[in-house]
Amino acid sequence: MDKRGRKIAESGGAEVYEWGGADRIVKLAKRTIDDEMIRLEFENTMNVWKHGIRSARPYELVMIEEKPGIIFERIHGNTLMRHWTEHSMGAYESASVNDDMLQMMVETLHKIHQRSDISMMVKQRVCVSL
Repeated sequence: MDKRGRKIAESGGAEVYEWGGADRIVKLAKRTIDDEMIRLEFENTMNVWKHGIRSARPYELVMIEEKPGIIFERIHGNTLMRHWTEHSMGAYESASVNDDMLQMMVETLHKIHQRSDISMMVKQRVCVSL
């Protein structure tokens, strides 16, 4: 059943819509994205979420209008990329990079890669996309 609401974002590979209320979204792949990549994204994000890393919870894989997608928990606020760019745009010019933020990101990425099951999933995804 299609519960899409208004479109809230779009990238080169996907469109994101509200899904059946205020607490979920659906990320639908564009036709140029392979179904297997969406399945791997679902598995990767589920592993990240299950390991207690703050992230949007993936609920299920869906197929809408012959496009694969993932139902996610909706988290209101800026994306990590937007937060990073808004807080670091002038940092390089003034040589005052936020060391705490950078340290937090490095530590988080290190923790993700230390987990063998997550690391394996990410490696599998890289291999599939080559």
